[in-house]
Amino acid sequence: MNDEINKYGRLIQKKLRADYKTCLRESGYPFEYPFVVPGSCYSDTLWDWDSWLYNIAMRQILSEINTPKCFAEILPYEQGCILNFLSWCSGADGWIPIAVSRNEDVSKSKPADIYATNMHKPVLAQHAAFLVKNQNGDAEWLRTKFMHIMEFANNYRTHHRHRCGLFYWQDDRAIGVDNDPCTYFRPPGSSGSIYLNCMMYKELEAIPAPQAIHRIGLERYGELSTISLSGDS
Repeated sequence: MNDEINKYGRLIQKKLRADYKTCLRESGYPFEYPFVVPGSCYSDTLWDWDSWLYNIAMRQILSEINTPKCFAEILPYEQGCILNFLSWCSGADGWIPIAVSRNEDVSKSKPADIYATNMHKPVLAQHAAFLVKNQNGDAEWLRTKFMHIMEFANNYRTHHRHRCGLFYWQDDRAIGVDNDPCTYFRPPGSSGSIYLNCMMYKELEAIPAPQAIHRIGLERYGELSTISLSGDS
């Protein structure tokens, strides 16, 4: 049995090392930056938490290769996942889409009432922090769009949070846990999902990143990163 496990484990590793580049996508309307898709069979669609989780998996694959060249090659695609989403954050409302496909007009995809339906899951700051950490604290690439992360978090904090302090889904659209009875078919704004609140807790923890704020010269935004986790502020 162990021989079989080892055999197939090696085959899987070989396949992953050979195929990871098939998940890379180039820039081009509406994508200002290159990005990754969550699996080679996917089309040219950038997804919210899928790009974050696949990025982590891709880093694990590359740790097997472990050459400076392979990490340098994927860096623009990793950063592009975040920068593309932040480029669609228009104005101070903090709305960011869940997914965007090649040739899609994002302005036309924006809901008339952005607070009546779900938006990008709260994983943007976590994804950014993951990359900053893996780049030895370099956050310069976030300089021009850092404020949009703050606006995004404030959207959740202001419009997706009950007075008791729990964050809730606006509806059951694209929550990531398909057919979850705690959310599916429930009334709007009534599912204070544990899973959502765990993501939001880690997102708010990731936002301050004092080292990143200092490195990109955004100390003046430091006070905005002190977002209370209680329901009283």
